[in-house]
Amino acid sequence: EVPSNNTKSQESTRNKTILNQVIGLPTNTTNTQGILIENVSTSNGKAAKVGDKVSVYYTGYLKSNNKLFDSSTNKPFTFRLGRGEVIKGWDIGINGMTVGSKRKLTIPPEKAYGKSGAPPTIPPNATLIFDVTLIQIK
Repeated sequence: EVPSNNTKSQESTRNKTILNQVIGLPTNTTNTQGILIENVSTSNGKAAKVGDKVSVYYTGYLKSNNKLFDSSTNKPFTFRLGRGEVIKGWDIGINGMTVGSKRKLTIPPEKAYGKSGAPPTIPPNATLIFDVTLIQIK
């Protein structure tokens, strides 16, 4: 007998949960395409999807030394989700966020600025951490 999609989905969710426990990820953190997505707080707001124009507050740190390299906490940063207007880690990590929620994104170099970095603030092969709050979807 072939398992139903619902059974496969439940098994997949259970397997991811077990894997996250084995590798030591907190229960509110997922690994999506190499991006660690931690839901710091959630809301019942509208969920962002590819093509939406989203506005966020954020702070960005280098994982290696916790040095702040960028932030937009006074003026929202707005972009179209999933269109390559931002680093790939943002297109992946902000997708599905709800208005009013907060996430911590840990983004490996290949989903950020890669081998070249973004001199002078982001060195080559840097893993980045972003604290992001989704404030609006248009």
